[in-house]
Parts: sequence; C-alpha cells; structure tokens
Amino acid sequence: MPLLLIRCIALMIALLGPEVATAGTVTTHGPGPGFAIPDDDADGASSSIIIADAGEIQDLDLVLGDLNHTWLGDLIITLTHVDSNTSWNISNRAGQLEGGDESFGFDIDLNGNYTIDDESTSGSFHDQIGFEGDVLPAGDYNSLGSLSNFDGLDIAGTWTLSISDNGLGDTGGLGSWSLLAETPNGSSAGLIFAFEETANGVTGTLSGSLDLANAVSGATTGVSVQPGARIRPASPFMASSLGPGSIDSYLLSVGPTFGPGELSAASSASGDFFQLTSDLIFTDDGIIEVPAIFLPDGYISGTALSATIFFADATFDDLGITPGTYVYPLLQGTPDTLAPGGSSSCTSAESTITVTFGEAALIPLADCMFSSRFENDSTISLPEFYTDRETFLENVQDGFFADPYDDITQGPAGTLLQRTDGSFTYEVTAAGSGSNILFNGNGFLSTNNGNDALVITLTGVPVTAIGGNFWAVDSFFGATGNDIILSLDDGTEIAVSPSSVDGFAGFITEVPIVSISIEAPDDSNFPAADNLIVGQR
Repeated sequence: MPLLLIRCIALMIALLGPEVATAGTVTTHGPGPGFAIPDDDADGASSSIIIADAGEIQDLDLVLGDLNHTWLGDLIITLTHVDSNTSWNISNRAGQLEGGDESFGFDIDLNGNYTIDDESTSGSFHDQIGFEGDVLPAGDYNSLGSLSNFDGLDIAGTWTLSISDNGLGDTGGLGSWSLLAETPNGSSAGLIFAFEETANGVTGTLSGSLDLANAVSGATTGVSVQPGARIRPASPFMASSLGPGSIDSYLLSVGPTFGPGELSAASSASGDFFQLTSDLIFTDDGIIEVPAIFLPDGYISGTALSATIFFADATFDDLGITPGTYVYPLLQGTPDTLAPGGSSSCTSAESTITVTFGEAALIPLADCMFSSRFENDSTISLPEFYTDRETFLENVQDGFFADPYDDITQGPAGTLLQRTDGSFTYEVTAAGSGSNILFNGNGFLSTNNGNDALVITLTGVPVTAIGGNFWAVDSFFGATGNDIILSLDDGTEIAVSPSSVDGFAGFITEVPIVSISIEAPDDSNFPAADNLIVGQR
C-alpha cells in the first residue's frame, strides 16, 4: 500500500439479505461419479465435480441419481463447495430427533432418484416418519438446512458429495449425482456500514436496507437494549446509535472478530439504530450464545436505514481493528430442526456482513461460531451474575483483591489510575465522548464527564471473578438511583435498575475477564464504583 500523509482506508461492513430474484439460466453440472456406501464407516465415500464456468448462484438443487440404502437413519449426506470451505448437511441420521429410533434413526429404505430442492413442499428426509418401515418414494425433498446457504457463491470450483453409513448391518450405494444451478445477473439488497479513517478520526456510515426472508429471530426481540454508539472488534460488537426503546433480533450463523480492540465509545452518533452483537437460543441442552444483529423494533424488510458514528482523533489502530475482510451470514431456516451433529453455514454472499478493510485479502471462514450449536462436544458458558456480595464471595477463591478505595480523595485524578495487590493488578480509565478524565468522589471512583464510562482493565494474573458497588451520581456526588450499565469485554451487558450506593453486582466466568465498564446512560449522571473485588472462581 502506498504511504499516504493521511491514511484513508475503508472498513466496510455489508449485511446482505437474500438476493432479489431475477430470471436466470439453469445449468446442469455433472454427473458426478457414483459409489458404494461402506457399511458402518464414519468416513464414508465421496466423489467430486469440477465446474469451470463462473457465475453467482441464485438457486441450487442437488440430484441424487439411483440412491439406494436399506436404512435412511444410518446416513449422513453432505454437500461441500471446496473452494469456499462451505458445507451443508442434506441429511444427518434422520429420525434420531424426529420420532424414530433415538440410536438408529428412521428404518426407511431409499430406492430411486431424489432431488433436493428448497422449493419442495415434501419436507426433508428428517420429516418422513410416515414412511417408517417402508420405501421413501422418489421425488423432490428439502435439505436438512436450506441450500440457499450456497447462494451468492461462485458456482466455479470443486464440489464434493459425501455419504457415510453410521450403523451396522445395512448397505447401499449412489448411482450418480448432479447440480442444477441458476446463475442470473442478480442484485443484492443489504446494509453497508463503511468506515473511513481521516486526519480527524474514524467515521462510519450506515446505508441500504435488509431483506429478512427466512431469517431466524433471537431471544432479545421485543425488549429494550442499552444505549450508546460503540465498537468492540474483539467481541465482535458494534452499535450505531443510542438505540430505540425496543429492538428486533436476528441470528447470524457466524461471528468472526475483526481485531483485538476493546470497547470504544463513539464521540458522536446520529440516525437509525443497528447493532452487531450476540443473542441467546434455548435448546434442550441449555442456553447457547450466538452472534446476532439488532434492528429497530418492527423493522420491515426493504426499509432503508442510515446512520453515522464518529470516533474523534482515533485511528483504526487505536480502535484495535485488524485489516482484512470478514463476513457474517444471516442464519437461514430454523436451528431447532437441525440435528446436533448437523452442518454449519460458513458463507453465503446474499446473507452476510462483509467487512473489508483496506487492500487486505479475504479472510477465509473456516471457523464457524454457530457450529457450536451442532457439535455434541461443544459448549459455551455464559457469565454468572450476582447481586449478593456474600454469595458471590462463596464462589471466589481465597486470596482475592478487595479494594475499598479508602485512599481515594475527592477531586480530579488524571487519565489513569493503577491499582495492585500481589499478583492482581488493574487500571482505571474514563472512556467515551467526554473529557476522558477521572474525577473521584471521597472514597470511590467516578468520572469528570457523564458521557464517559469508568473502564477497569485487568492487567495482572487471569481474573475470572469481578464485582463491587456500582451506582450513578450527580455532579455533587449524590446518589441519583438512576440506571447504570455494566459491560464485560465479551459483550455481556447488564442494566442495574435502580442503582444504589450499597447495591452489589458481580460476574464469575469460565474464561478470563479482560475489562469491565460502568456507564450512566443519563448524561446528567456519572458512573461510580467502590469496594471492587478482583479474583478467581
């Protein structure tokens, strides 16, 4: 990259919805060679098709020619676009979770030509309990997960079909297979968030609209979110404005971080609300945290959004953004219908956030955060939240650092406060659109400006337990009782409402905590903290 007096590099985040359909050309690719399916062999068998002609996929069907097997529930069928590292399970031990035998799946024979087509009304192989003990008729069926997850990819490259038999005693084979691909010159509707670095700082501009067809709602839909235009590459987390009273949440299939940066508050913001964050889904195995986007409550597909956020005197390096290109697909379909060992969607150009930073090459999406939903041995632990100090301390190892701030006196305290007790150390700063200066009360921490948050960054040994008294004060250091917001570096946010001098809040986590911030959303109030506890679970 040429050396410029002023760096002007674009960080583009494009959240794309499903492509606007236009008439296109349907081409048959293949046939791919057939193969015998080895009995009780998890590695199975596979064959590939190499497609030379380029073209963006708008619709994709899979034709399984002369597929025969005597126990459908044994089979895992997977289609992979090797070049983009995108895999999707067509079927995965059908029947184990849909009313068949929990160990062996559906006792259904396959014998014929089966076309896997998103537009089919017959359901997937997982929906065929009515044929238990019989032969599944030839015809059109859906995939376990939508084949639209391949939409937007370039059809060119190597495609591989794999079939494995995961139970003893039944055999079969595949005669051939083909792909039917529609490749129009379509256009994509989507949101674009473009960031530019100039001599004055970093500006982000949101524009466009989003098509939510087939999108999956998160648990946070219809509830309030915390205010503030901020960015945290390491979560990933981004909010474009102060936020509406309530929001709609939609799940993403992956959530790659776009740098190591911690939470940074914008200097100013205006326009519509948009947030890249995480949300929860509730499964039989418990609560799982997945990446998500938040949109204004009642957002209608195709409605234009616009917003601007500005980080004064900041650079991409200051914000901790790593050059590269990142994508965040909208989750399509219904996650609850997918088997625990099912597929994870890694890429789909029509349904993704694309983050482009300067001239860096595309970062491959080999790692899919949402794959944790589908892997039996994957778990995500959420932070434990406590409002009782004694209960919190019962779960903290002895030797923790209890900091009562008896040495803190009222008045300005500069931009950095460092505290140490043995191997536990931390730093206190003020961060936001205010003066970024600490101004403490008598025996407690606070800031000089209500637009700044108190940020406690842990710099010593790993910390997995942090708590204390957190509340909001006025300009005379009197407790107001107004809300405060506590935010961990992993994106966890808790609103304490109302706050009080004696009110306790604490977090205990499985993974080390890097930082916690304390915000007073009412800009006429100031955050305050006292009696901080830093330790390990």
